[in-house]
Amino acid sequence: MSHRWVAALCLLTAVVLGLTGCSADTETSGSSEPTVAPTFVTSPTATPVSPSPSAKPLGPITPTGRPTSTIPPSPLPEVGATCLEPSDRARRIIIATSAGAKLTAALLGHGRHGVVLVHQSDGDVCQWLPYARELVRDGYLVLDLDLRTSGSVQYEGVQPNPLGLSVSAAASYLRRQGAGKVVLVGASMGGTAALAAAAITTPRVDAVVSLSAPAEYAGIDARTAASLLRVPVLYGAAADDDGFADASRLLHAATKSQKSLHIVPGAMHGVALVAQDGDPTIRRAVGAFINTHVR
Repeated sequence: MSHRWVAALCLLTAVVLGLTGCSADTETSGSSEPTVAPTFVTSPTATPVSPSPSAKPLGPITPTGRPTSTIPPSPLPEVGATCLEPSDRARRIIIATSAGAKLTAALLGHGRHGVVLVHQSDGDVCQWLPYARELVRDGYLVLDLDLRTSGSVQYEGVQPNPLGLSVSAAASYLRRQGAGKVVLVGASMGGTAALAAAAITTPRVDAVVSLSAPAEYAGIDARTAASLLRVPVLYGAAADDDGFADASRLLHAATKSQKSLHIVPGAMHGVALVAQDGDPTIRRAVGAFINTHVR
């Protein structure tokens, strides 16, 4: 074999070996950085939140189609029967919502500074009542909702979640009672519903407090609602409360209006944060926030 053919064969062998080496290096480099799917925090009762919601459940308030089903009110005891005292001078009321629900609530106090209190999924009027009494002593007109007894009508077409409609109806009711300004205060489920309501209520509420709220609950996409708000919002949660602190961070980041975020130590949830034996930082922040935006 000539020297020329020997040189060519050596060159070809070197090229093949070089390519094999490059292929092996590339494969090793690619496997050193595995792809990690992003995770999104939800509550135990919430539906997982997608990074870019494609469906916006905050549709028009006016039904776009005919009724498809009716959910009657639950046959529960009289609102506040186990906790309201004669000294509360509460007025038990029924409010009709635009979705056909009958919303029950306790109205306490007097004046032109209105506060709507929206309970957690495991609560009722009684859950917020101690804080409602504090607000009444400070001169507020308080509407303490009982969402358990609400019926609703389901319509064809895209509609707001009935919980959001109920809270919106409560805000409008306070306006009719003479409240010049109204703030929505919700805990857990109630915090999510308050955000949805604030996004669709006309005239606008003046501020929103959302404590330990999941980013999504029962079809309410709270991140979409938060992105539509044009009013101040205070978010609060406890750092060790099963991911609700992360959900509050998500909602805070989605909010484009004036906003504040208070993450405190511990695992208190929702209403407990502002109870008399709750977190003092959250109590002070919420009290000052309500006073600033409703007085």
